[in-house]
Amino acid sequence: MTTNLRRRDAVRFLAVAVAVAVAGFGTHAIAHDHDDDEGSNSLRHGKLFMSTNAVSGNLLQVYARSANGPATLLSSVPTNGDGTGAGLGSQGAVTLSTNGRYLFVVNAGSNTVSTFKLGNKGLELRSTVASGGTRPTSVAEHDGIVYVLNAPATGIGNTVVGFRNEGGVLKLLADGTRALADVSAPAQVGFDAEGEVLVVSERAATQLVSYKVRGNGTLAN
Repeated sequence: MTTNLRRRDAVRFLAVAVAVAVAGFGTHAIAHDHDDDEGSNSLRHGKLFMSTNAVSGNLLQVYARSANGPATLLSSVPTNGDGTGAGLGSQGAVTLSTNGRYLFVVNAGSNTVSTFKLGNKGLELRSTVASGGTRPTSVAEHDGIVYVLNAPATGIGNTVVGFRNEGGVLKLLADGTRALADVSAPAQVGFDAEGEVLVVSERAATQLVSYKVRGNGTLAN
């Protein structure tokens, strides 16, 4: 299948991080080692984070990875939001911040995004805020700027919405919302390594849509 790239500005092609997503009931993110101004944090070492996407209340699940066997469930933490109870057809519904201190989870059934802080005292829910659209399915972060992909089940009203993470509370960016093509089946939102380009994969349209990210986190038209 041929994939076309539509550019909003003269930007570099994003060669990593945005692939056509595989549908699945749960979503996950892997914790890596990062600098921590609060000291060592065992939550960030060898852990796997997943969301249940349950209608009765979405849960963030923490697993311990094993080199020689299945992952072990350590805990389940409510996100203060609801799932849809079905596969989201996306990737990135759970993602870690670039500094490893925050974890973001979409709640597709309640149109919200939850932010957890990973600290010495454990996993702490800091906020649950409106996603700025309907059925958020993917979230990406770079250097405190967070973008959420909203993909309504009707296929109408697809958007990416930008926020700034302020101590675990997402604050909506002025001029941070962009509409995507209807019935394009957007699957994932992601930044390039430098945080200069935001890319959204559109499965039905078989293309990647890219935006240049300004210094204040908003997107160039």
